[in-house]
Amino acid sequence: PKIDARLAINNQTFVGACVYNTQPHLMQATYTNGYANPQFQWQLSTDGGQTWSNIPGAITTSYLSNVTLPGTYQYRLLIGDGPNINNPVCRIASKPVVIQINDIPKIDAIDSLFPCTGTTANLIASGGGQYLWNGPNGFTANIANPSIPNIDYIQAGMYEVRVTSDSGCINRDTTRMLVRPAVNMAVSADQAICEGNSVQLS
Repeated sequence: PKIDARLAINNQTFVGACVYNTQPHLMQATYTNGYANPQFQWQLSTDGGQTWSNIPGAITTSYLSNVTLPGTYQYRLLIGDGPNINNPVCRIASKPVVIQINDIPKIDAIDSLFPCTGTTANLIASGGGQYLWNGPNGFTANIANPSIPNIDYIQAGMYEVRVTSDSGCINRDTTRMLVRPAVNMAVSADQAICEGNSVQLS
């Protein structure tokens, strides 16, 4: 006999999802019957197929997976004749069906910036593959660490970065910018002074 397990949603053997967008996935199997009393058992592996565990009560040709935590989950269906379903030598297994739950990217963005007017502010973020910044005064940038030259008060406020991982999962973070006035310094002209005398600097 032969047995083939697939996802009902796409008739494929792989599906990926982000951790915030998980949903139950129905798996179904077809087989060619070469047994007088075919019995079934779904198994799960979370270590890349090195070890397999029976799923209690999953003994039909369909199984509904409800995994929600990040990880790679492999499912397969065993078929055997009667009690031989419990004998590894006398049963066969389908190829694995893989459900991959991807975590959101871990963003590391600077919390606050305090640039002075006329200087350059450097926004900093990491943890993803693609970046999109948005902020006051129509600011946008699609790099991780953009710079804003010649800062003015209208550029103060909240800057949001949307980070997308290589697996397509999205996370967001913000940086608060508070613009301070530049310090204006004026130094008095050069003065000659004799040793032992004093002079007022301004």
